[in-house]
Amino acid sequence: IFILGALLSAAAWAAPVPTTTRYMSTTNGDILYSLGCSQTNESGAVILDFGQPWFDGSDYGTNIFGSVTFRSISDIESAVQNFLIGYYECGGSGFIRLAVGTSNYRGWTTYAHGQAWAQMVNRLNDWVGGWADRIGVRGANDIEMDWNSVANSRAWVDGYADNYVGQSYFYNYGDAAGCPPYGRCNNGWSQEDVWYVSWGSPPAYPVPEIYTYGTAQEWYRISLYGYTNHGQAVQILGTLTQWAASGYCSCTYTPAQGWQQLTNLLNADARTRQNIPYSTDITWSNQPSGAAAGTEVAPDKPPAGVVGGSLEKDWNEFQTRPPVRNDGSAEPRWKTPTTPTRPEPPWPRGIIESGLAPFPGFAYQFENQWHDFLYGEHVNVYAGAMGDDALQGVIVIRTTRLDLSGAGSPEIFTTHQRVGTLRIVTAKDAILTLQSSQGRSFSFNVVTRTLSAE
Repeated sequence: IFILGALLSAAAWAAPVPTTTRYMSTTNGDILYSLGCSQTNESGAVILDFGQPWFDGSDYGTNIFGSVTFRSISDIESAVQNFLIGYYECGGSGFIRLAVGTSNYRGWTTYAHGQAWAQMVNRLNDWVGGWADRIGVRGANDIEMDWNSVANSRAWVDGYADNYVGQSYFYNYGDAAGCPPYGRCNNGWSQEDVWYVSWGSPPAYPVPEIYTYGTAQEWYRISLYGYTNHGQAVQILGTLTQWAASGYCSCTYTPAQGWQQLTNLLNADARTRQNIPYSTDITWSNQPSGAAAGTEVAPDKPPAGVVGGSLEKDWNEFQTRPPVRNDGSAEPRWKTPTTPTRPEPPWPRGIIESGLAPFPGFAYQFENQWHDFLYGEHVNVYAGAMGDDALQGVIVIRTTRLDLSGAGSPEIFTTHQRVGTLRIVTAKDAILTLQSSQGRSFSFNVVTRTLSAE
């Protein structure tokens, strides 16, 4: 009877209108302003994912998606400011927590990078000032089990935690791949590690990837782990889906489905009962589109289901409006970025020795990629292996419009035999030569989309 009551309560909650989260392929100020303006009526958590953590010898920053070219912390800070200027000045009714995202994908997943990221978010919140009636800035990290070690990932989190101030929290929008109920967490991770980088670290809040029933099960169990091992269920701040990024494929949850599935699982158990205030869906598009109107969700404060424990979290983070409103009268209506936007480097053509791609780590493990311009589009060809089978070679193609306004659905090609992960070794006239980790050679014609063994 109790479980039935919990399910009925969960069903009574309506899924929040999803916000638009983006894989970023640009830091162009005009584009970022337009994106912010187009989302001016959205309310909730919005993540701008700037890609792989990197250090170019002088500055910390990221390698962004698509071109895999470096952007410094200063470039990213200016891009975010342009987004927020567009969001605020276009005068909508929304209130967002804009989360500036990176990941633990190899690269410079280090204490120093986490430190630099926190310091950037601190500066952005200072810059927002009187605009806090509609805007809060947060850090974010797509922490995925298969992308890096526990030690490196925890180091980044600790660097962030030791340097954030005020409400410059960060959101973990990653996975819990392989974790219970499906066995042991992948790549040497444990539920304790996932708990720590998502909730146990003081500035951490979870906005997990909920793409399938399996991912919802994993995160329900992470919440339960918090209850059974730390006296407090992990409270889920929001759900992240990839419906737009998948080309609106029925193979993955819609935003409402992802939110509802995790909500149902959490509320079928009295120990983890809670409302999830936010929902966001990720897209490859870096051009404006129709913006969703925000909704008000008012969870209890603290959220229902929180029990004891010594953890102190900021329950205001779960409110969809700021606790104290400011009409902005003490702040200029118009702002400018702290530093001017720098010209962006061109997209390189040919083989790129990076596996950075806008796909979850549990789906694919890429070795490298190839990029060129074909028929008026960016074409990225990623080579590697399936995430759940390191011997199953795979090629994935993603096309993107030149204005970054959208991308085609992923095209997937696998080797007929399990011969190991693939790597692109040569390229000529859109004909790629690949070699597998077991020494087999293949040819791929990008124009005709033909994969053949040599």
